[in-house]
Amino acid sequence: MVLSIDIGNSYIGMGLFKDDQITDRRTITTPKRMTGFEAKEIIAGYEMEGIGLASVVPKLTRPFIEAGNELGIKVVEVSYRSKTNLRFEYHDPSTIGADRIANAVGGLKSYRSDLIIVDLGTATTFDVVLKEGVYLGGIICPGIESSLEALVENAALIPQIELKLPERIIGRNTAECIRSGIIFTTIGQISEIVGRIRKEHKRDFRVIATGGWGGEIKELSDLIDDYDADLTLKGIHEIYHLNQ
Repeated sequence: MVLSIDIGNSYIGMGLFKDDQITDRRTITTPKRMTGFEAKEIIAGYEMEGIGLASVVPKLTRPFIEAGNELGIKVVEVSYRSKTNLRFEYHDPSTIGADRIANAVGGLKSYRSDLIIVDLGTATTFDVVLKEGVYLGGIICPGIESSLEALVENAALIPQIELKLPERIIGRNTAECIRSGIIFTTIGQISEIVGRIRKEHKRDFRVIATGGWGGEIKELSDLIDDYDADLTLKGIHEIYHLNQ
């Protein structure tokens, strides 16, 4: 069995794979710092032969690699140098987040189509991948919760609120107005960006959503074809096996 670990800015997601099926999932809040011993405590309970690791938090990458080495488990770190079967049309592939590379690989394996992958996490990212295995590039926008945090921090009269899907477009109080603004701005953002990509490349891209807000946003957007909560973990798992 192989453990896929996705270290993001807000959460660390883990999925234990037997063959190509996830048998166990776990999510923890991303800590500000971590030691190799602490990383070992997190993964030591899994029975596994290897670890696939995608990280966008450099200071947490090394502790997990150290933990795997101490346990005698092979660790494959996802990067642009990994064997992915992707051809990057990107000026500097070293700057592409490991999670975005994993999303592209997981998306192509699962859907075998021209894809726009929308990852709604700390940032909202769009990755454009052709079914031939060409990674064209993408778009990076502030994420849903990041937008709320910025608004609260910079506007004196904006209160901290619970962010959830709005019941209507027009808010009847400040909290409803904020929810409506942030969520429907994201819906409009997806519509505009997907439309422009399709027009520019004249392909009927399939749109896949993932990330913490992906399922909720799919409920409100007719443009999203599928929601795949495990897309990043699937891509990490595939890259692990490609690099054996």
